[in-house]
Amino acid sequence: MCKTKIRIIIFILTLIIFILSGCGICKNGIVKEINTYDNKYKVIAFIREGGSTTGFSPQVSLIKANKKLSDSDSGNIFRCNKSKYIDIQWKDKNTLIIKYDCPDEDVFEKCNNIKDIDIEYVKVQE
Repeated sequence: MCKTKIRIIIFILTLIIFILSGCGICKNGIVKEINTYDNKYKVIAFIREGGSTTGFSPQVSLIKANKKLSDSDSGNIFRCNKSKYIDIQWKDKNTLIIKYDCPDEDVFEKCNNIKDIDIEYVKVQE
């Protein structure tokens, strides 16, 4: 194989490694955690930061109370984009209120019920 082909292959492999190494830089910053009434689960509001190219994504997840949210987890109740604001609170033992300020076109997931929990949404002023 000629030296030019070897250099091209090395360059392409280096480029692939560089691109793939940037895929695992997302971080989840927990804003608030609240347990369910029976303490079996917890609701976590967090901001997912994907690095300089993706911006901030407010999200909400329901996970088992004994589990921890990892940086690879994404929201399973609510996900939106282009904001750093998210808040959660209980209205009663079976109703969760999620407050957010994302533009409607940037809301990607908006679950209305999970594990016998009804979910209400309040959009606050942007």
